[in-house]
Amino acid sequence: MAATVAYGADGVLAPVEPVVPDNAPAWIRRGRFYDFPHLQSGAVVPLNRMRFGNLVLRGEPLRRLPGPFDPSFGLACGEDGDLLIRMVRNGARIVWSEEACVHEPVERARLSLAWLLQRALSGGQEFARKTVGRQLRPDEPLQRALLFARALLQMLVAGVLTVLVWPAGRHRSARWLITASANFGKLSVFWGWRYHEYA
Repeated sequence: MAATVAYGADGVLAPVEPVVPDNAPAWIRRGRFYDFPHLQSGAVVPLNRMRFGNLVLRGEPLRRLPGPFDPSFGLACGEDGDLLIRMVRNGARIVWSEEACVHEPVERARLSLAWLLQRALSGGQEFARKTVGRQLRPDEPLQRALLFARALLQMLVAGVLTVLVWPAGRHRSARWLITASANFGKLSVFWGWRYHEYA
């Protein structure tokens, strides 16, 4: 609340620090898979980092939006980021507060490679959908072609590195496999497949 006043903001995002249980597999504890990137306090949050979780919003700019959530997201993820992006496009200012940190225990159901891969796939789909939908950047034929080519290349490279770095540790191999899954998610948007994470 202090940050909304100090920075003249309509919304403030802050860190959510994951608390991984001590009995989690060693490769998960070493991988830091649940960490979010940090920003300097007062920095405007980039559109591709918009999310709910440790967030405060003023009601007035929120009430100006229809919905306010877009039901087309259905049981897929991304409706929270979509809402915040639309708020920003409508003139809202959303900034970061590094001091307002909270801690969140990581649920046992999320302590697996399968969950991490599914989450990455879902996030990749969300990014591609918002890119193609002109929320993150203009949707032009060249942009779509570049997105497809970049995702395909990154998926192939990540797949190779998944195997090559295995001797250096399972957490490093998992990191590249997760990257491959995220890029597969981006590619899948082009043929219309939707992963319903919350089904």
